[in-house]
Amino acid sequence: MSHPPTVLYVEDEAPLRGLVEFWLADAGYRVLLAADGAEGLAVVRAELPDLVITDAMMPNLSGDELVEIMRDDPDLRSIPIVMATAAASPLRVERMLARGCHAVLGKPLEEQTFLAAAAAALVAAGVAPPG
Repeated sequence: MSHPPTVLYVEDEAPLRGLVEFWLADAGYRVLLAADGAEGLAVVRAELPDLVITDAMMPNLSGDELVEIMRDDPDLRSIPIVMATAAASPLRVERMLARGCHAVLGKPLEEQTFLAAAAAALVAAGVAPPG
């Protein structure tokens, strides 16, 4: 049996981090967590997850900066990224998609929409989602 896809969720709000960890684990993913962009980048480099889902506004390194660093790094460039943001204006969404995000989700997050975006990003990268 193949191992489940690994998803890194980067979010500075602990309650939301716990909720999304539950959603992902319940859906069959291996879940990694990080509390800010700098920690997220360290985990990405150490673990090379199949998918990164990141908040936009965080201390130490923003989600935007994390996306830019990953897209500029040949070892990390191919990892799909989904951005979750409370500031999902059309212009901002367009900018994040242009920078290399697979999708941009508005907050508050909704479980089915969130899981569908995660699965779609994996499929686009050639990784089978769980189940």
